[in-house]
Amino acid sequence: MSPAVATLVVGLGNPDTEHAGTRHNVGWMIADAAAKRLGADWEAAQKLHAEAARAGVTLLLKPTTYMNASGQSVRAAADFYKVTPPHVLVITDDINLPFGEIRFRERGGAGGHNGLADIIARLGTEDFPRLRIGVGEPPVRDAVPHVLGKFSREEQERLPELIAAAAAQVTEWIDG
Repeated sequence: MSPAVATLVVGLGNPDTEHAGTRHNVGWMIADAAAKRLGADWEAAQKLHAEAARAGVTLLLKPTTYMNASGQSVRAAADFYKVTPPHVLVITDDINLPFGEIRFRERGGAGGHNGLADIIARLGTEDFPRLRIGVGEPPVRDAVPHVLGKFSREEQERLPELIAAAAAQVTEWIDG
């Protein structure tokens, strides 16, 4: 991949097959849908600790580190391609939003999300946009089983529409 990249789009998730289809991997699902909309194919990018898909001057990433170390991949890509934080869109699950709600923010804190916290720490700033996807509040105080759990049957029925809507927002962001 050539260094002419103007924007990064990062879908957060966990790399193991056991995490496929979980709430915590909704960022990966949306990155996949966005890549498909853009006609971009995924390939391994080991030096970026990610799978990467190129669409013009946009590089889509799915970090292959675990969620809590996502910043390693984001920092590697931002440094290599010389992309500044305001041009890095992070797609992430959010337990503080009802299932199906999509919220775009230009900047902000981690909100208890360890993947965002690692990106903030490694970039040294909160000044990067994020697309937060509501996965609903956990039924009990411990969020881990909820985010690492599969979507309910009702959620699974609505998931394709949610992913398509979020992927459309990603492509709109890319288009400026």
